[in-house]
Amino acid sequence: ADDDDEGELEEGEAPCAPPPPVSAAKAATAAAPPPSSSTASLTPAAARALVRAALPPVGPAGLTWADFLDQVKASIPPPDASDGAAPLPGVWTRLSPAFYAAFWRLRLYDLAVPEAAYAAERRRLVAALAAKHKALAVTDAARARAAAAWRGAGGWVPGEDPRALEEEARTTRKEAGRLQALLDSLDGEAVAQRAAVAAVRAGLSLEAPSWLTSVPDPAGIVPAFVERCALPRLLNSPEDAAYVASFARALQALRTPRFPTLLYLDRVMKDVMAAVVCATDREAGNLGIFLRDTLGMVEAWRSDAGGGVYVAECEGTPGFSSSLAAPAGGAGSPGAPPGAPPTTPLVHFRKLCH
Repeated sequence: ADDDDEGELEEGEAPCAPPPPVSAAKAATAAAPPPSSSTASLTPAAARALVRAALPPVGPAGLTWADFLDQVKASIPPPDASDGAAPLPGVWTRLSPAFYAAFWRLRLYDLAVPEAAYAAERRRLVAALAAKHKALAVTDAARARAAAAWRGAGGWVPGEDPRALEEEARTTRKEAGRLQALLDSLDGEAVAQRAAVAAVRAGLSLEAPSWLTSVPDPAGIVPAFVERCALPRLLNSPEDAAYVASFARALQALRTPRFPTLLYLDRVMKDVMAAVVCATDREAGNLGIFLRDTLGMVEAWRSDAGGGVYVAECEGTPGFSSSLAAPAGGAGSPGAPPGAPPTTPLVHFRKLCH
């Protein structure tokens, strides 16, 4: 984040992603409904507005990260019997405000670089630029012939009017310059996004170890995450659907303590896929994007012939532990340190997939 956008951070806390412009924050704040004791939860749009609008410094002393988390917690009370929602334990016994705020403050741009899309667009621009250069070479050759004919015979070759060829060359050069500018802009954008994603990942790697370690009800983490975060957001838009899948993958890549990726995937198969029967056409399309990305991740692990990818990304991590606890003396993966929780080897993971 820029110096002008930084709030006061507590010691040991990681900086958050750059905030939106102040004008956007004010608009988002106006769009968010006021807190109400009878409101069990906010809509995805309102939750995002609350989280992102609170990021810029407020007041002469600024807004600390701890103050911000207190605002989030106070603005989203746990469900109770008065709102007609199904009786559930308090949400803050299953998720921490820091985890909840991290999920809603980020977007797809912060977590993933669409390398395939950048590469495809770059190939298209390079091909178009090469075609323009080829066309310019043809036009220049025609201009040279026309000029030679004009000097030698006192006229021009039929169909090769020098004035028309000059105009065509000017137009082609202009279009080639436009394509080159687009190519340079695309390369610069890709570099900037890679740097932004790396910065966000570095910040998350500092935050993730403390997200869920103090949650009183670890068995409720996955249901609460699916219920309060994943499902509401993935149905919102195609970008949000891809974001939820990317965020879950980031949780696994960060080796987030107490986040059981296996149980999350099981919940996706049972609950999220069942949501398609009561979804609109647009929501079903968003759900399809989420399942495509999520199941693509699972298939990459399952079909790993040599097992190297699975071992590097999954085996021995908290997400693939066969126990929510980490008892001393547990049997972890081969080579794991003493006291590591038991893990799920690739052969067992393949059985779970079937």
